[in-house]
Amino acid sequence: MSTQVTMPPTPNRLGASAAAAPREPRVIPSWWRDTSIVVAWGLGLFVVALWVTNGGIAGLTSTSGVLDESGRLTGLIASYLLLLQVLLMARVPFVEQAFGQDGLTRLHRWVGFSSFTLMLAHIALITLGYAADAHQSIWGQIVDFTLTYPAMLLALAGTVALCLVVMTRHVGRVIATR
Repeated sequence: MSTQVTMPPTPNRLGASAAAAPREPRVIPSWWRDTSIVVAWGLGLFVVALWVTNGGIAGLTSTSGVLDESGRLTGLIASYLLLLQVLLMARVPFVEQAFGQDGLTRLHRWVGFSSFTLMLAHIALITLGYAADAHQSIWGQIVDFTLTYPAMLLALAGTVALCLVVMTRHVGRVIATR
């Protein structure tokens, strides 16, 4: 014969019973979604404004200048979008409730592909611009970047890691559809 002992519900730190019904999630006002979108676009425009105020447009006077400045701008926007991508999947409660997890996942995917494409454009444009400015071959410029510019080996490792993440995601999606 076994006896079962039931313990009374213990109060939580707020003094309410733990056995009480779970709280309803807080309803987020609909304007949070619109405000979040406006803030995200505003910060993106702020990044572009930083590029403009630091001589971005003034550098568009030659072919190498156009390539260099376009590369800088794509790099700045790609960096901003990568940060935004991390924030989208950080499960910030009010953002998740305003957009829904499915909506955040769709945005994360779109922002991810956009930032990855801009990062590749940044690499290509900067390399072409510096090679045109130094009057050397593209491969010579790549070697020059990798061996003489500070932190370029780290940037190369980060780029390879990000490419592996994107390829893994793509291969996983192909396998899942079969």
